[in-house]
Amino acid sequence: MSQQTMKITDILQQIHQNAEQPCLSIGEIVEAFEGRGYGPLLMAAGLIIMLPPGWIPGVPSIMALVVLLIAIQMLIGLKAPWLPSFLANRSVEKQQFIDGFACIKPYTQRIDQVLHPRMTYLFNGLSQRGVATACIVMACSIPPLELIPLAALIPAFAITLLGLSLSVRDGYLMIAAGIVLLLGGLWLMSGGG
Repeated sequence: MSQQTMKITDILQQIHQNAEQPCLSIGEIVEAFEGRGYGPLLMAAGLIIMLPPGWIPGVPSIMALVVLLIAIQMLIGLKAPWLPSFLANRSVEKQQFIDGFACIKPYTQRIDQVLHPRMTYLFNGLSQRGVATACIVMACSIPPLELIPLAALIPAFAITLLGLSLSVRDGYLMIAAGIVLLLGGLWLMSGGG
């Protein structure tokens, strides 16, 4: 798996700069990050669920399927991700993504100042397979969580953090993602309120 790191703002910037049509396809996102490992793809899928395009019914489930396919390939150790055409051709409006990015860009730039490679020993093959397994479990939880308004944001946030931790190789962030996952799971088991 790739050892390259990228800043979150650069990842989001590259996604919408590479899109040539009014709609941003999942396939374009995958192509934008081919060779950079699975982290940016997991992060992008999680962010799409969290941004306004992901609040459209059905979008979280489609993105969960993307996360599932990416995580399975990561789990079995494929070097580069592959998506079937029926998923690669799915899209969200590019302008919605750009508008969402414009809103969060000041925050991502601040995050970029804080994140950097730390505790990189956590990024061995075994822990990356653990991340893949956690992403598979979270992806499977998203479709039923769509029935509860915005509940899919919890696993999407954890997936985003895990993808970002893989992208920048920040072990602290990987631990934070685990804490978000644990607390979100406890909250959902308690009835969500």
